[in-house]
Amino acid sequence: MILYGVSAKVKAKLHAKTPVVNLWEVDEALSDPDVLVNTVSRNRKRREVIRRYVGFTEGSRLLVVFLIFKPDGVWLESAYSAPDHLKKRYNQR
Repeated sequence: MILYGVSAKVKAKLHAKTPVVNLWEVDEALSDPDVLVNTVSRNRKRREVIRRYVGFTEGSRLLVVFLIFKPDGVWLESAYSAPDHLKKRYNQR
């Protein structure tokens, strides 16, 4: 299990999505042994790295999860169902 911080703003954003993304689904997607990982950006001044993860939940839902790695911990930025182009990329591996 990956530990990360979740702000109230991000929790509200997850529940506003259709379909709703639950935090336990985020954990499942990050635990996928075949998860795709890409570094999206690095900010040396703010000392943070943003990474995108694409992984399946136990309910066979493919999620895209963005995590921000900072000196004070790992923070969830966003999570949503994967669009078709990422589904193709995940399945091509």
